[in-house]
Amino acid sequence: MELFPDVKLGIGPPIDTGFFTNSCARSRSPKKTSPKSKKKKMHELAAQDLPNERKLIPKPEALDLYKKSNPDFQMRAGGRKSHRAMVSFYATGKFIDFCRGPHIPSTKRIQAFKLMNVAGAYWKGQEGKSPAPAHYAVAFFTQKELDAHLHRIEEAKRRDHRKLGTELDLFSIQEEAGPGLIFWHPKGGLIRKIVEDWLREELLKRGYDLVYTPHIMRLDLWKTSGHTNYYKDSMFGPVEVEKAITSSSP
Repeated sequence: MELFPDVKLGIGPPIDTGFFTNSCARSRSPKKTSPKSKKKKMHELAAQDLPNERKLIPKPEALDLYKKSNPDFQMRAGGRKSHRAMVSFYATGKFIDFCRGPHIPSTKRIQAFKLMNVAGAYWKGQEGKSPAPAHYAVAFFTQKELDAHLHRIEEAKRRDHRKLGTELDLFSIQEEAGPGLIFWHPKGGLIRKIVEDWLREELLKRGYDLVYTPHIMRLDLWKTSGHTNYYKDSMFGPVEVEKAITSSSP
């Protein structure tokens, strides 16, 4: 909002890999702005030690406040859905955040953070709606923890099986066969055999028995197991075999 006075803010929830916020500005796209300028402004705001002040006000006053402060997206995302008489929001300097909280006491507590990427998106994922780029970021208590996190990400990229599978000629996916269907090449096939043999030996050592079940069974059995109730769209379609309707899990 410091960089784009007319920005419209959307939802900004925490996720498994950090957090994100949807936003849209009429004057200039936040997505196209230099990450360096955003990072610089983030550090400036953190250093200002702005307090996060939680306030409770009646819902009609809250909606009126949002209309005046102009984050249309956020009001649509939260304000109208609230059934409570009193609405919680946080004021951080000029920034007003419709949120139940809790929040950290002030921006100075944010010592280690990084803007990871900006992804193009539509409001609530609906194509044709207002464009609302999503800014993804991470934050940690210390720079050491942030550095370790970024190192793990780079190591994961280097070890990505999709990347290594192609580079080492282990397997491929043939468009003619279909997406996600693996063709094991000789080297990959040998590695798979070694792993499978090791796994079976370890299971037998630990007292497990080996059993093998059919890939295709009567449809009634999948109904009994609950698969057709919950996973029907992910299962292979039923076929008639010897006058019995059968199906199989993918």
